[in-house]
Amino acid sequence: MESSSRKSRAGRVALAVVLGLLALGVLAGRVLSPNLLFATKADRLGCQDGLCVERVHRGERLFLAPYDEIRVGARDGGRFYSAKNPFDHGDPLTVDWTGGVRVTDGTVTLSWDAATLDRLGD
Repeated sequence: MESSSRKSRAGRVALAVVLGLLALGVLAGRVLSPNLLFATKADRLGCQDGLCVERVHRGERLFLAPYDEIRVGARDGGRFYSAKNPFDHGDPLTVDWTGGVRVTDGTVTLSWDAATLDRLGD
């Protein structure tokens, strides 16, 4: 009886060690990944009338998916509208503030009208 409990305990310890090493390997791989960014990068494209447009990118993090988006929000932070970034990374973008906000690379345009942007202050 004593022999089987020792085997059972040894099996549990071995399983715990294997799982721990596996978790450590996954963690080390994620931390050492060349795509890993520890901070979100935001490039401000322009500000006007208390609103700002930013291109926001966050690379892959440990358990968080990466994202790349265009945001329109108050200059002092808080609420914002966002859309998935349809532009190539190096494309120069133009911001037009007439009647709302339009962000374009000359081919693709993202737009938010003035009435929608007014709701950011609600």
